[in-house]
Amino acid sequence: MTTSCPKCKSVYVITKDTARKIGGVLGATAGAVSAVPAGYSGSLIGMRVGLVAGPMGGVAGAILGGL
Repeated sequence: MTTSCPKCKSVYVITKDTARKIGGVLGATAGAVSAVPAGYSGSLIGMRVGLVAGPMGGVAGAILGGL
């Protein structure tokens, strides 16, 4: 579908896509905010496991928490 000017009916127009840009920024921000607590809780679990399994438990817990 071609976008045209409502006044002169020209097809040489550029859309601003303001709502799409705002939605993209909000979605990226929400994704980043929700990822931080998951990684933190995973690293806490990894630290607890690390007491038994060794130093790689913290890394494994952080990876599993991110999933």
